[in-house]
Amino acid sequence: MKIAIIGSGNIGTALAADLAQHHIVNVYSSRPQLFEKKITYIDMESGKKVNAQLNKVSNQYEEVIEDADLIFLAVPTFLIRKTSLEILKYLHRKTMIGFVPGAGGVEFLAKELIDNGHIIFGFLRVPYVARLNEYGKSVYASKKESFKIAAIPRTCTHQISQKMSDLLNRPCFDIDNFLSMTLTPTLHTSRLYDLYQAVDAQTMLWEDPYFYADWTNSSSKVCLELDDELHLVAKCLEEKYGLDMHDLVSYRIHYESPTIEALTVKLRSIKSLSQIKGPLKKENDYFLLDMDSRYFTESYPYRLSIVKGIADLLSLSVPKTDEVLNWYSKISNKDYYIDGKFIGKDVEECAIPQNFGISHIAEFLKLYQ
Repeated sequence: MKIAIIGSGNIGTALAADLAQHHIVNVYSSRPQLFEKKITYIDMESGKKVNAQLNKVSNQYEEVIEDADLIFLAVPTFLIRKTSLEILKYLHRKTMIGFVPGAGGVEFLAKELIDNGHIIFGFLRVPYVARLNEYGKSVYASKKESFKIAAIPRTCTHQISQKMSDLLNRPCFDIDNFLSMTLTPTLHTSRLYDLYQAVDAQTMLWEDPYFYADWTNSSSKVCLELDDELHLVAKCLEEKYGLDMHDLVSYRIHYESPTIEALTVKLRSIKSLSQIKGPLKKENDYFLLDMDSRYFTESYPYRLSIVKGIADLLSLSVPKTDEVLNWYSKISNKDYYIDGKFIGKDVEECAIPQNFGISHIAEFLKLYQ
């Protein structure tokens, strides 16, 4: 199979090094001169090294995607729209395009690809734990045991899941509705708000708490309030408009934690999360919020904002979501969100459906049929 991979960070490089062992792989990189023809996949668990031959590495989209049977986009969310519009110029036949991962409003950011008849799909989570060893040369990676896939059109989901299962040699499971992936929440939004609602980006901070190991009941309270509003939106879509949202699971069920206190105990106890710190940067003997961290730049404009945008289409009230988004607008110095409405001068940076010509619920529903 001829595969094009757009993105050469941790995940893009892991994909390339893995798939090039059995397929023809081209890679897009802004620094192609740093790549070697052979790239090394180093298994994180066993230390085993496997060299794979890349077909081509280029900073020209046309060279990378020509004749590709399959394209993967492994780029930060804020680059998805720009990248989608760029590659669209060179897609001369209907192509499958996979987003790694697929959350963050991909169906809006890549709407032109959908409108031009291309099949898009996304992974609920990235398929590897990966860390570059040497850019363009080697990557440490561990492939996950299974994946979940959603696609637009949704009738293609099962076919693509089977194809990805064969390609990645792991079981892949269908997500019935792409929207369930888009609305899958992140713990970042509630935790950051709880920790830093009383400060601004210039406030000197004297502690750098563990993000999960020091989790508090107040963070759990915000988390469950936001989750309840998310599921209010999902329930309306399911009961009033017939969308299947069963793949969107509440935090109470996912973490087996029906109460605030139970959720706190659960999150504090997850060993794989225990050493993770939050988005702070060291300045002399104090810390500042790192507003360039993806904890901020993706969690709010590309995740929580979408919940609010859909709630607006449904005329639903989501007061806690409003409160948290208002805080983020102020702390990030962005005019996204003013007095409960997306009317600020920077609102085009948000992946809300209204920014992509979707102003009525009927137009919104067409994406998921």
